[in-house]
Amino acid sequence: MKRLFWLIALVCFPQAALAQGAYSMLWSSIGGAAGKVGGGNYSVEGIAATPEAGSQQGGNYTLLGGYWVTGATVAAEKDPTPKSFAFRAPMPSPFRDRVAFAFELPEARRVSLLVHSVDGRLVRKLVDSEFGAGRHTIFWNAKDEAGRDVRSGIYFVRISAGTFTASRRFVRLD
Repeated sequence: MKRLFWLIALVCFPQAALAQGAYSMLWSSIGGAAGKVGGGNYSVEGIAATPEAGSQQGGNYTLLGGYWVTGATVAAEKDPTPKSFAFRAPMPSPFRDRVAFAFELPEARRVSLLVHSVDGRLVRKLVDSEFGAGRHTIFWNAKDEAGRDVRSGIYFVRISAGTFTASRRFVRLD
């Protein structure tokens, strides 16, 4: 199976397959993101590298929509600090084991991230602390405040960062 993967990678993405550094990708199509994809100058977290679908900075690769595209060089910005607040869609959705909530802060703020059930009940307070300017990702393991697994269903995550608030809907499957 491992040889088949590398053969497909070599045929479809020859430069990526032969790039220096040790790359690994742990993921599942419905289950939660299993951690970092890393090696060389690259580090991507999430399901098949999709939570931050867009351009990955530096090197000879660009990450677009969760897929490596070779032959393009992306110059790193002089100031990588986000220019405005952003709260990304939870990834993946639906999820089984773990879901990622990504947000960007243009300046340091106290951030509160709360998960609610569809009936408005607070399921879990994920964070309520200071975060510096930059890009952040918080993972949730589908457990409530008491440490019990939550049921399949629709959930909402609400973020508050200074005067900015936003909510996103996501789904859990058993």
